[in-house]
Amino acid sequence: MTSGSRFGERSRFSLVRRGNNFIVNVILTGGDGVPQQVQLLVDTGASYTVLDRDVALELGLDITQPLYHRQFALAHGATVAPIVKLQHLQIGSLVIASLDVAILTLPPGLGVDGLLGMDVYQRLGIRRLTLELDTATLVLRR
Repeated sequence: MTSGSRFGERSRFSLVRRGNNFIVNVILTGGDGVPQQVQLLVDTGASYTVLDRDVALELGLDITQPLYHRQFALAHGATVAPIVKLQHLQIGSLVIASLDVAILTLPPGLGVDGLLGMDVYQRLGIRRLTLELDTATLVLRR
């Protein structure tokens, strides 16, 4: 759903709540060109969008030939991750073409396919992000 506000366009997305975590459904198109729905953790502390290694392989992303590598500071220490390019990331009606994402092996207990980082909101031109805890809704305003 999109409507006007003093910040311009506003988009609302229903989230899935798992404990204190919020998950959003997004559609990713990888190297094979086939769109696939995945569940990403809404992580406002993540600068970069991250995909689990197995999900990247399912999307046909070539993780053996990354664009480059980047160092990340994680809760359990620093690591270096390959960066690959998604053809598209779609959240609702909002689409980003040609998005660089990091590939990491996520803990199996996390129960998500990756992390939705702040880079996505920046690429979308989002000026205000609101997480409505009571309704499990993500509100993005441009």
